[in-house]
Amino acid sequence: MRTGSIALLLVVLAGCTGSPTAQPTGTPPVPTQTASESRPVASPTEPAATEPAATPTIYTEVQKLSEGAHGGPQPIDLPANVSVDYSVTGTCTFTVSFEPADMTPAKQSMAINVDGASTGTWDVQLTPGSYLIQLGEAAGCTFDVTVRSPS
Repeated sequence: MRTGSIALLLVVLAGCTGSPTAQPTGTPPVPTQTASESRPVASPTEPAATEPAATPTIYTEVQKLSEGAHGGPQPIDLPANVSVDYSVTGTCTFTVSFEPADMTPAKQSMAINVDGASTGTWDVQLTPGSYLIQLGEAAGCTFDVTVRSPS
């Protein structure tokens, strides 16, 4: 009788409808799309697309790191607008001149008196063409000059 009671109890428990059923745990299922409802979906973890930073065009860079002889400038074709970044150290009058390569008298120039250090940017408007960039300074200064496209 004992074996029959246990068998009956198992049959009754198997057919019981009032007990909760076990639910799977873990990651919820990923929704799927059919071909008719396919559309791109952005992932929340993807970084936003950004524009790369524009790099200016460098037309020339001249450095004087110590006293000594300097070579002459070479003609450089320049557009209507350029920027001159300069850094000068020492005690002198430092000049930057844009002289047309055809030696016409029209030119742009800047002169600064330096006693210690001077750094800055000079925006220059030119007639597009070929120019000699003349850097003049009295003895006693070192410099770094870059002629580039405006930012």
